[in-house]
Amino acid sequence: PQRDVAPLPGAHSPPWLLEGACIALRDRGFRDLSAIWPATPTDDPARRALRALGVPDADDRRGPIKPLARMHALPRAFPDGVSVCDRARGANLVHLGTLRPHPHTTVAGAMHGALHALLGERRHALAPWTARALVDLLALTREVSAGQFSVLDLTVLRPTRRRAWPAGWLLASADPVALDAVGARLLGYDPMRLAHLRLAHDDGIGVADPRDLALVGDDLSAARHSPRAVTTASPSSLSLAAARVLAYTTLPEAFARARAHAAERGH
Repeated sequence: PQRDVAPLPGAHSPPWLLEGACIALRDRGFRDLSAIWPATPTDDPARRALRALGVPDADDRRGPIKPLARMHALPRAFPDGVSVCDRARGANLVHLGTLRPHPHTTVAGAMHGALHALLGERRHALAPWTARALVDLLALTREVSAGQFSVLDLTVLRPTRRRAWPAGWLLASADPVALDAVGARLLGYDPMRLAHLRLAHDDGIGVADPRDLALVGDDLSAARHSPRAVTTASPSSLSLAAARVLAYTTLPEAFARARAHAAERGH
């Protein structure tokens, strides 16, 4: 039976972030919106928020694809061939991820969006090769989509499965590898020591080396925390409100730049 499931803090995008992203996209001329979800029986607050905004769920029709890039794990996980969601083909994909712990990759974030966008429930077949499969899927995303943009939710910092603190940050970039590298550093990890980030960096499909990254906005250089002993101070309600405003002010500008870049490329 269906039942409401309250998202764990820092484990799912809050409904207001989905609302802000949809409003920003529509204000910039992106009208044909649909949401790609893993097939689940739950009717959670995020899905209700999107339905209220008139954003339908994309159907799960999928078709085969022959990857052009070098694959590390997908051929072993799917020896009969890889099929991807048809809705992702030729579309501008916007991944709304959350920074959280992950049993196979230590840290999960923006890169994991491709698991849902391209594979849906078939992603579970990748469990033994998750780190390498993420790099494969990111390469596939670049092949099948017109463009991609990622927003990494750190309004709640979740360094371990049992701990969560309000942080009030949002990270946004066209490079999901860079977002996850910054997120890993915020949790006290060296991103170049995490297998999926290092492999993506070495394959040239993203930047994971902190020395090659430039952050625009809040100074997060002193905001590094240990995954075992987090000392983040509890913010005021004003700082959380600022994070909500950020979704309505910074995101439209970022989407506008992404759209202009796509226009230059002929998409």
